[in-house]
Formats: sequence, C-alpha cells, structure tokens
Amino acid sequence: MDAERLLGAFVEQSRAILGENLVGVYLHGSLAMGCFNPRSSDVDLLVVVREDIPPKVKRRYMEQVAALHRDAPGKGLEMSVLRADVCSPFVYPTPFLLHFSAMHLERYLAAPDVYAEQMNGTDRDLAAHCMVVRHRGRTLYGKPIPLVFAEVPAGDYLDSILADAADAAAEIARHPVYYVLNLCRILAYRRERLILSKREGGEWALANLEDPAHRALVCGALREYETGEPMDADTADTAGFAAFMLGQITADRTKTEEVGMQLETQRLLLREMTPEDYDALYAVLADSDIMQHYPYTFDEKRVRNWIAKNQERYRVFGFGLWAVCLRSTGEMIGDCGLTMQNVDGTILPEIGYHIAKAHQRRGYAKEAARACRDWAFTHTPFGMLYSYMKKANEASAATARANGMTLTDEFTDAEGEQTAVYAISRAQWLGLKQTGGTEQAE
Repeated sequence: MDAERLLGAFVEQSRAILGENLVGVYLHGSLAMGCFNPRSSDVDLLVVVREDIPPKVKRRYMEQVAALHRDAPGKGLEMSVLRADVCSPFVYPTPFLLHFSAMHLERYLAAPDVYAEQMNGTDRDLAAHCMVVRHRGRTLYGKPIPLVFAEVPAGDYLDSILADAADAAAEIARHPVYYVLNLCRILAYRRERLILSKREGGEWALANLEDPAHRALVCGALREYETGEPMDADTADTAGFAAFMLGQITADRTKTEEVGMQLETQRLLLREMTPEDYDALYAVLADSDIMQHYPYTFDEKRVRNWIAKNQERYRVFGFGLWAVCLRSTGEMIGDCGLTMQNVDGTILPEIGYHIAKAHQRRGYAKEAARACRDWAFTHTPFGMLYSYMKKANEASAATARANGMTLTDEFTDAEGEQTAVYAISRAQWLGLKQTGGTEQAE
C-alpha cells in the first residue's frame, strides 16, 4: 500500500473506532518533510484525543494499527496517542496513552491485551515529534495544528534531541548512517534553530562543516540513506566525527571569552587552563610518583603541549581538563575534567584527574570529579560517563567509585597491563540526586 492510501485508511479507521473522542490525526517525520525513503523511513503519526481511551477501545484500535502496519511502506507505522491537554500547554516529559512502532510488533503479537493495557507512560522523544508537527507537520484530520499543539519550549526540544544522541559515541560504528545524519540535524538546530529531517541535516552539514573528512563521511551517509549503497565508514573516522559533533553540539554557549568555563564547589574552582599555569601543572605532571601509572612523566614540552591541547578541546568541544584551584587562595593544585578518550577501541567521554602530592588525601579529586560529572550530565547528551585507569591504580579507582561509578569492564592495554573501566549512567546519577547519595560503598 502506498503512503497516501495508508494515511487515508488510518484516518478512516481512527474516526470509526475513536469516534467523538478523536481531536485529530497529524503527520510528522520524513513523509511530512518531503524526504520519505520507501526502504528505510517510518510513517510517523500523532493521534490526539480528548479523554483517556477505554481498554476495549484500545485493544480494537491496536488491531487496526497492527493490520495497517503490515501493509505500510518503509519500516511501517510509528504512532503515539496523546491527550489534548498535554499538547497545549505542552507537558514535558510528555505522557502518552498508547504507542506502537515496528520494534514493538513482536511484543504486541505475543500478548495483545497486555500490550494495549501497559503501553503507556512518558516519552522524551515526543517533544521532538510535537515540535516537528508544529513547524513542519500536516493535519490529516481534525483541528488545525496551531489549535492543538502549543509551541514546544526550546529547552524541552533540545533536551529531547540531545537524549537521542546520548549513545552516539558508543554506537556510531554500528549505526553510522543514523548517527551521522542525526548529529548533523541536531547541530543545525543548536546553531541556527533549524528543524530538519535527517537528509536535510546532512545537506546542511555539507554546506557548514569545514573538515573535508567530515564532509566525506556525511556524503557517504547521505548516499546510503538515499540509495542503499553501503557507506565506507572506518571505525576511527566515525568515532572522531561523533566526538567532534558532540563537542560542537554540547559546547556551553554561555561562556565568555574573558572568563571562560568555571565550576565552583565548596572548596574548589575549576577553570580553563592558560599558559600561565605551566609551573603549577609541571609540578603535578612531572612528579614520577603521581604519574607512576602513566606511560611517562612529563617534561617541559609535554606540559606546554598538555595546556595547548586542552585549550583546543575548549574551543572544539566546550570542555576538556580544567585547572583545579583552591577557592581560598587561587592556587592551582591539579587538573580534572571531561575528555573524549579511546577506551579499548571505543571513543568515550571520560572524567580524568591529577592532584598535586601535597594536596592528596584531602578529598579534592573526589570533589572535582563530582563537579565534572554533574556538569557533564547537565550540559551534554552523554548517557554514560567513564573513568579508566591501570588496575593497580587503586587511588584513582577509589575516586571513580566515590564519583558513583562501578566497575564495568577490564582489558589489556597497549603496554600489556590490565586496565579497569568504571562508569555511571545518567539514570544512576539521577538516582543519586534523588536519594541524596553521592558514592558507591567503599
């Protein structure tokens, strides 16, 4: 069944089953934006009702949705049913009464009654769907879009699309087309407030990204999206692209050139490094005891390169390792921050820390690392944060545990030594905030 016949049948059956409760049926996604791909696109629909749907009506409605899904082009139907009172004024995270997509088909077929009863809740993705309906959508039946959908607050929309990119660093190698194009359209919104499809996002990136290697990757993703011809995507290239794009997307636009990024804790100030920090940083990175688990201690050139590299990170990503200073005196006692690191072949967001010997065992590393963790989960879309260290480096592992992280992996590194990987998820962090807890049991 072609898309227009499918939409007509969907509206007809929605009116027959939902009756007077139906406010309207609205199209969003690639079909609404003129770039539907019959091989790989969903037919995206929002159904708005006045009141909750009785269980028997839900079951009957799901029967027609599943039947139409089987005849749909592309990847089939994706639809959510919302009450009108969560669309205007807009509620976020957005409650839904019913949802269906291809990924839920087996669950529905296994237990239709249970599915109809239990498939409800809230969904952050609906902020993005409602925004697209409001600006690019199409009314298939019912009240006009402006009378049903209020404007989605920019913060809610941004949170929604950033959440969709949370796993990009870890997953882009397995799903390069999706993440390459999705990161492009997110950056287009962040920079220019454009609401684009994946294809349009890729086209925007070709006109706006400076790096030829990045543009080549986008070209490959667009070609596969349009024609099905597999893109030639090297793992290192896609990982580098994800790191760059996430940095561009998540860079804190509120910082000024004069002050730069600053984080404050009870005892510490974290700020961007400058060349004037050389002496203080040399005292840390050239200390063989502090750097015993690093491949080498630093000489003058390496310390100056360390500062320059982090200044470049601030410019590209909006984050890096920051200078850790005592609030009471302004003295720089080490560094701590967020960087993109190659952890056993995968580029991941990592919290690292080095504290001067004279200031160790006072909880400064833990205090700084928690500030970086909180900043990262508040200002970036990352769904997981990591810290990794030589397995023998128990002091560093203890700081990771105090930061709410748990051991998730171990591997043999390039030097043939065992390396431990600790991580904390966004959900775990939110749990810590809600309970007032801050660390794992030692």
